[in-house]
Amino acid sequence: MCGEHRTRHCLITSLSDDRFGTLAGDLDCAVGTELASGTSCSFEATFSIPAGDVPGTHVNVFTGSVEDADDNPASDTDDETITYTDVLPDITVTKTGSPLEVPETGGDVTFTFGGDQQQLGSSHDHRF
Repeated sequence: MCGEHRTRHCLITSLSDDRFGTLAGDLDCAVGTELASGTSCSFEATFSIPAGDVPGTHVNVFTGSVEDADDNPASDTDDETITYTDVLPDITVTKTGSPLEVPETGGDVTFTFGGDQQQLGSSHDHRF
């Protein structure tokens, strides 16, 4: 963050993201950290990206600001694009019968149908 063309230390004055607001940084890279000329720092932060449609992206911009001992400000921005990927539907179905045996002359069997991750409408069992 403190460019090589600078001969003096810089003080981090702001770390922010246009979608996630003010960023705290970490122990060696936070607002108030002094950086020597030609040095940099980095930190990690984890955020939940809101749901989106495919094809689509989530773009957010980070801004870091510093100033030198003469109160001369400098800032820079960098964006990152996160691409949404398609999530295909998935379903698991079940079918159980009770009782599991009937005499050779036939009999009543109650079938239970189930599905996971899908709202089921009418289920029918067909005998061919």
